[in-house]
Amino acid sequence: MSGCSVTPLNNITFTEGGDLGHLDIYVGPIPEKQGVLLRQHLEMHFTQGKRDKNSRYHLLVIFQDSERGIGISSKNTDSRKEIEGRASFRLLDHKAGVTVCQGSALLHGAYSVSGHTTFSAYATHIAQRDTKEKILAPLAEDIAHQIRVHFSHERSLTNVSDGVK
Repeated sequence: MSGCSVTPLNNITFTEGGDLGHLDIYVGPIPEKQGVLLRQHLEMHFTQGKRDKNSRYHLLVIFQDSERGIGISSKNTDSRKEIEGRASFRLLDHKAGVTVCQGSALLHGAYSVSGHTTFSAYATHIAQRDTKEKILAPLAEDIAHQIRVHFSHERSLTNVSDGVK
């Protein structure tokens, strides 16, 4: 859009590559295996490989996933299951002791349920595990995007109040 001062959200970048590493964000521990994996994905956006509890910002995340049947087989059993991953987060300014921004992210994935043999039970377990893991990267991206938008908005408000266009 030429002639206006709108910056599309997908063009917001803070450092080369669009990561938020310069913001000095520590990602707090998230319980259970899925939480550990989600934390790793978030750290790729925020920490540039370091974990420093003395960082200016602390990201606190609560992750939950749930599962429900969404397809029924001719034997009246689930033939497909949906996994919902939900993360709520708060970004704290650790030095000032205040919440800078907060939000939530929600993502769905699904997998097919195999029959009742040992092999198919294993295949179902693997499909479930893979689906749970596949929703974590986009969930982390959604959280990072919300934080990018927050800081972009803060930056634009600062520029406007300073008379910068």
